[in-house]
Amino acid sequence: MFNLAYADMSLTIVILLFLSFFSLSFYLEKLYAITVFGKKNGADLKMISAAVFGPAGDADSADVKELFARLISEKNLPLTKSSAGLIFNYDIEADLAAERIKVSIAKLGSIAVLAPYIGLFGTVMGIIEAFAAIAGSGSSSFAFVSKGISEALVATAAGLLLAIMASFFYNHLTSRLKLIQTYKDCFIERLNNELRESGVK
Repeated sequence: MFNLAYADMSLTIVILLFLSFFSLSFYLEKLYAITVFGKKNGADLKMISAAVFGPAGDADSADVKELFARLISEKNLPLTKSSAGLIFNYDIEADLAAERIKVSIAKLGSIAVLAPYIGLFGTVMGIIEAFAAIAGSGSSSFAFVSKGISEALVATAAGLLLAIMASFFYNHLTSRLKLIQTYKDCFIERLNNELRESGVK
């Protein structure tokens, strides 16, 4: 039973190490994905603005229809010649793409919440092993007791470190994504305002 407790503690450290490497690689992957999404979103919005207002200041229906076919992934939607329809559908398209990224980022939030509990489990098992060793040896010296408990607390420290790291990663990615969405919403609001003022259909 006591060997099992020690094995559980070692397994806990291995799990925490694995989750640490996973969190770091996942963060870098999603940071790249969000950066690419932000650049694409900005470029798409500029293309929409150029197609809707054009150099002459009015919308070209052919340009709008061609842009709709290129930017909107829902191919079952009828192609629109309306500038307002293109903007509306792209707004939904960008929100869906951002939501997919947000759902995948939730894994980091789950790791941040669960990591301290995993570490605490390893600590509890390590303390059980330490007290079992004390009982088996019959020694009650502070040095003997503190050695086993200090080793057991490594799991808690590792769990807290992972939780801090995963929380930072999650919050950073979420704030980056929110900034991109805010930029998109403001840009589209300005486009819609321009449409209303210019009378472009």
